[in-house]
Amino acid sequence: MDWHPSQHWQTDPPAEYLGKVVLSDTDHIWGVGGTPDWVWRTFLRGHNILYMDTWGYGHFEVRGPDGDPATRRAMGRAVALSRNLDLGVMTPRPDLTSSGFALADPGERYIVYKPAGLRCRLDLRDAPGPFRVEWLHLTDETSVAGDAIQGGGVAGLTPPDDGPLIADVART
Repeated sequence: MDWHPSQHWQTDPPAEYLGKVVLSDTDHIWGVGGTPDWVWRTFLRGHNILYMDTWGYGHFEVRGPDGDPATRRAMGRAVALSRNLDLGVMTPRPDLTSSGFALADPGERYIVYKPAGLRCRLDLRDAPGPFRVEWLHLTDETSVAGDAIQGGGVAGLTPPDDGPLIADVART
């Protein structure tokens, strides 16, 4: 397993570190960087997110005085969602969704990242019964109720728009 911070930690952080605390620090991945997309990919792979604040060197400012507001808002949204999850039972399950980014308490609740422009499927073959779907925007507190889905097979998730979204799928 490649532990060295490299390009794949920006777009495809590994999910193999089960049972270990991983601090995914933008300073060690980018130098200076981070995006809302990275926040959600990292969170749904079970890592803890650290964001490097802006810094200046002489008159050179890497970012504006507020850093990257969209990334900060995405981190706040992830924290707010995490407070409503039992993270002790949820594990990264990239195998259950076509996007490869999900936290799951199999049979009960699934948090799935849907990148912009993609459709997602969720493998509920081992979870018969009805599920509700709520679509969360990455960087603000808005959400939209989605179409209910049926477990017992692979379910298509129908997003309200083509942008990047989070699907909160829970047993009803």
